[in-house]
Amino acid sequence: METKDDSVHFREDIVTQLRDLDTRLKQALNVQDTTLIQSFTLQFDYLLRSAILYWRSPGNGLVPLLAEFQLLSLNYLKKDKLQLLKYLGDCTHRTLQIVDAASKPTEREVVIPFASVEGTRQYIEQIVQQVNGCYVSGWYDACAVMTRRLVETLIIEAFEAHKIESKIKDSNGDYLYLKDLVVRALEESTWNLSRNVKKALPRLKDIGNQAATSSALADGNSHYFHIRSVDNAGNWQSTVHLGPVFIDTTPPSILGTTHEVNCDILPSTTVEAFKGDVSKGSTVSDPTSGDYTLSLPETGDYDIVASKAGFRNETQSISITGEGTYTLNFRGEHGLIPNAPDMSYVLGCINAWLYPPPPCGLSMSKVLAVINAWLYPT
Repeated sequence: METKDDSVHFREDIVTQLRDLDTRLKQALNVQDTTLIQSFTLQFDYLLRSAILYWRSPGNGLVPLLAEFQLLSLNYLKKDKLQLLKYLGDCTHRTLQIVDAASKPTEREVVIPFASVEGTRQYIEQIVQQVNGCYVSGWYDACAVMTRRLVETLIIEAFEAHKIESKIKDSNGDYLYLKDLVVRALEESTWNLSRNVKKALPRLKDIGNQAATSSALADGNSHYFHIRSVDNAGNWQSTVHLGPVFIDTTPPSILGTTHEVNCDILPSTTVEAFKGDVSKGSTVSDPTSGDYTLSLPETGDYDIVASKAGFRNETQSISITGEGTYTLNFRGEHGLIPNAPDMSYVLGCINAWLYPPPPCGLSMSKVLAVINAWLYPT
């Protein structure tokens, strides 16, 4: 039994073969090569009959075209093969036009039934109208972008409805990007999502991203956008000019070095970035120099935590406001304190407080923390 997916695949295959035949006929006609005329004729006859099987509709012209083809092709084949080649090209083109018109979705063939959101929030209704309108008009990239926006909106609505929207906000109180929203929605235990939803959500995000982005916009350059819109009556609006827009795909990064509180190099130390309780990336400092580079996925406020076995964690905060590199050293006042320093280590730190050697001078509070580690080793 043929399934719906089989039917769609077969229709797509027919269209692909018709387009391929159309190309080959044009190439043969350009050089007036009729050696494959018999093969072309048989192939078109098969494709036209297949098209009638899947697109048969009163008045669409496929059945009359078959009758015409059967009548005229025999006469042309006997008299003039070159004329038959031209006629085959015309028939293939006409078939493609009919199939394309029959495949175009109607107003009732919508992506999302409007009844499913009617009476909810007005902005949700508007998004669904745009999803369906874009699809009906054949603007499939625009449809994908609006579907992405709908997914983003509905995830936020779900968290707000259960009064747990704080789970999807950053430290500034702003909602997370869709990538993180999808992750939080899939992990949330308040609801149970089906297997299909778990598979589809990340895919919907990716399709929307691909439709909304262009690889033609080079990194590091300024671009200008000139946009006009047209209504259903064909009236064009005035052009809106946007720009310059600077493209930057290089993520911000932090450079630094890891040391103990007494300024000794502390190699192979883990350095990890957090936004709230969420890790945004980590690295390990160089096993010799203690230098590190930590790439970050986005701007914002971060807590950078340096940790190594045998030492107490050290945390510093940093605000990433845009592109470029930022410096954050774990050294001296921000160096790591051993879990169990000895007396000589403590005396060295006291000396760094009394006679601070730049950049390794210590505050009284830092020295007291070292003394605490000596008195209460872990």
